[in-house]
Amino acid sequence: PGTVEEKQTAEREAREIMDESKRQELAEQELMEEMKKEFPEMASSIGAAAPSSSGDRSSLTPQQTTRPLQTSPDPIRNTTTYEGIQAAVQLQSSSSSNRPYTQSEVLLRIPLEAQITRKTALETLLSLLPPEQNGRSTHLEELDDAFVLALYLAHERGLGINSRVWPYIATLPLRPTCALHWGWRQSVVDIVTAMSVEMGTDVQGWPNEISKAAEMAERIAVTLTRASGDTLAKRQGVDDVAENIRWSLCQVASRAVAGREGLGSLRLVPVMDMINHDQAASKFEELTGEEKIEDGSFIDSTENEAGTFIVRSRRHGDRKPLRRGQELMANYNVENYSPLDWFLNMGYIPPERGGKWTMLEAGLPRNFRGGFSRKSNTMAKDSGAFGSGKPEIQVIRQHTQQQQCSR
Repeated sequence: PGTVEEKQTAEREAREIMDESKRQELAEQELMEEMKKEFPEMASSIGAAAPSSSGDRSSLTPQQTTRPLQTSPDPIRNTTTYEGIQAAVQLQSSSSSNRPYTQSEVLLRIPLEAQITRKTALETLLSLLPPEQNGRSTHLEELDDAFVLALYLAHERGLGINSRVWPYIATLPLRPTCALHWGWRQSVVDIVTAMSVEMGTDVQGWPNEISKAAEMAERIAVTLTRASGDTLAKRQGVDDVAENIRWSLCQVASRAVAGREGLGSLRLVPVMDMINHDQAASKFEELTGEEKIEDGSFIDSTENEAGTFIVRSRRHGDRKPLRRGQELMANYNVENYSPLDWFLNMGYIPPERGGKWTMLEAGLPRNFRGGFSRKSNTMAKDSGAFGSGKPEIQVIRQHTQQQQCSR
């Protein structure tokens, strides 16, 4: 039932959803081909498929024929291969596709245990040190949260499919989007010129600032490689971990989310960091464990839920019900984040931030062989999705400016 115009609108939206689904499928196929080249061990795991229903085992290798077959693997826990990930996604989709979401429902809930924090990263990194260093203070404990997370991510990437966070690493782009990554240096000037022409962004002085920030990022990567390269896992066919560290620094710069100091002032939050930006959407919300509906909160929480990030669908402060296929968005805007900061860390600039920019104040002092020390990060409410006015990942640009001021 409905008018002709409503029917045409519905048909047009259905076609758009179908087209988007096809584009997404093609993009996923291209991503898998890139990942097979990047991680040969993953390609072999995909090729090691179970025999067909006809029972033909002639094409299997001796290792595959002697391997016990899993008759009923857990589809949620068996996520170290592409097939396992696909099976988990399909199961979750089938179990929830017939249940409509309500306007007030929390669409994403990422508990602290599922997040990568300074604490969890240090536990892994410290365990890699030689036994004679057990119980002794190390340079790792003096590093800023951003660099601890980067080292952890580089190590886990080196482990490949043996990493316990491999399903998360598999979602990260092989070519990070931040402008600090060495792979983008050749095209940065063209991109900056296009932003000036097409968006009207004031890019005066940007090439020089980008160059200095990229040089600082490279110095950080070299320093971290020299200090921790012998202990981190290496990818197959790669001589050292420098490339992994460069990749990880950019992932942390573009994806890390600030949280409350006591539970980790900077964190990597799987799934949530896949959400795209929309100025009109709501921000990420971190539970304190003390929320009560009777006190005006939208949810009741317990002490065990402290640190959990949740995402609701809201637009302009009001509830926004999503149609099937409609994208969940979040507001990433951070106070004092200039267009240049957006470009350096995220690799793009949202339209609402395409104006003039102001250089940031000096940041952290040096105290570790060319590295950086920790700094207290007082949280501020209502400061964008990151949760604070100046996420710690900005120390790369802040430290660059500090060196200029000290000359």
